[in-house]
Amino acid sequence: MGVVDAQAHALGARQVVNATWERRLVFDRQLGLEPPADLLHRLKYRVIARVPRELHGAPSVSMVLGRYGDVVIRRDGTVYLSWYPSALRGWTHDLDPPREWDAPCRGEVDPVLARQISDGVLSGIGSWYAGMSGSEVIQVDAGAIVAIGRSDVHDVASALHDRTRIGAFSRDGYHSVDPGKLTTAPWFAIPHRILHGMSLINEWISDHVTHRLPIAPLEAKLHAVDSRPFDTSKARRELGLQARPAREVLIEAIRWFVQEGYCPAATAQRIAEQPAFREA
Repeated sequence: MGVVDAQAHALGARQVVNATWERRLVFDRQLGLEPPADLLHRLKYRVIARVPRELHGAPSVSMVLGRYGDVVIRRDGTVYLSWYPSALRGWTHDLDPPREWDAPCRGEVDPVLARQISDGVLSGIGSWYAGMSGSEVIQVDAGAIVAIGRSDVHDVASALHDRTRIGAFSRDGYHSVDPGKLTTAPWFAIPHRILHGMSLINEWISDHVTHRLPIAPLEAKLHAVDSRPFDTSKARRELGLQARPAREVLIEAIRWFVQEGYCPAATAQRIAEQPAFREA
């Protein structure tokens, strides 16, 4: 039973698939499927900007140390920016996100708030991506993220790091599809056990036949279907590990890959020309 143009209508079908993007869990509960425990909706903003000319063609980057940031530079010189500490603006365990979230998800953001968010995002990312803070802001809007968890991403024990509880859930001919997110696509594309077997076969062929690096090694499969946060507290406590600035570590790692020949010459040259690399 549903409502279209204020008129009730009935749908007669043996099998019904709920593949809606919004309010999927509300429909699920109405049809007897309970939501997962610790359901979480987060409202996260993004900034679309135009990078300075010297950053055209610069590499895209994801900062995954603690509360993260994303930089996706497009060919036309625009960039997608997200800096979690500034961009996260909503958190609720309610079944349905607040209606107030609809406006920013449509791109309707108060100018004062938009400026506050964009300033925070540009400043946060600019501290580890040289030159990015000089980008010209084009658009600020938001999106709702559906996940499972009680604590935030800085907690290594947070359930937010586990995205394996996804897929199709069924009850008496009614099926609800939880798509997870883009990085969980391999989980859907190939069943877990088949993907595991394919990885083992691929590694055997690599070791005994081609003697080349495997295309789909087991380690890649594990990273594709499982999140693996790391905790350095024991190393700090027992070995005296001292963390260095992320920018310094990343540039040192890039320099090593370039010097050891693991990076194609053209890519190495493009990296070496970046302001962040030259200034280090």
